[in-house]
Amino acid sequence: MNRILLIDNYDSFVYNVLHLLRSSCSLEADIVFNDRIPFDKLNNYSHIVISPGPGIPSEAGGIFKVLEQCHKSHTILGICLGHQAIAEYFGAKIYNLGHPLHGHRSSVFVTDINDPVLGRIKDDTGNTPEFTAGLYHSWAVDPASLPPDLKTGSINETGIVMSLYHAKYPIYGIQFHPESVISIKGDQIINKWLDIKVHNS
Repeated sequence: MNRILLIDNYDSFVYNVLHLLRSSCSLEADIVFNDRIPFDKLNNYSHIVISPGPGIPSEAGGIFKVLEQCHKSHTILGICLGHQAIAEYFGAKIYNLGHPLHGHRSSVFVTDINDPVLGRIKDDTGNTPEFTAGLYHSWAVDPASLPPDLKTGSINETGIVMSLYHAKYPIYGIQFHPESVISIKGDQIINKWLDIKVHNS
């Protein structure tokens, strides 16, 4: 069934994410808290979004169990905390920035043209443009710890990993908030993410 499940990590931005999903595509979207995930009904969904949230992924309910159950069968997007959860699930590490970034305007630079989302957003000249995005986080993914199958798609002006993707599975993470008013390409990001397909092996 082509339907989106949005996992709410008890975050104040989650309904902005839900609005972005509903305004960017025709798929129905449901929302559930991270400690009330209906694991027996996940096959009712084709796409899963792991929302931003406070703290670190290991404190965020059942999101690792979702990744374990669904990483091969569902198209998954992790935003901020969700992005960090994807990295940790596949063996990478996260680190504390030492100072939180809340409402911080940042420039995103695509470093891998094979990035299945940001690498497919082009400007009028056919190039992949730099763009502005909003950051709200105090943890980030350590790029040196990424396993071979997790690829960095983009970074910001200070070198923080802004997007990553899995080489084999339909898994995508973004550190910035596409639903923020600071981020200028939120709808395009959602539409390109929805195009990522599950590869049946």
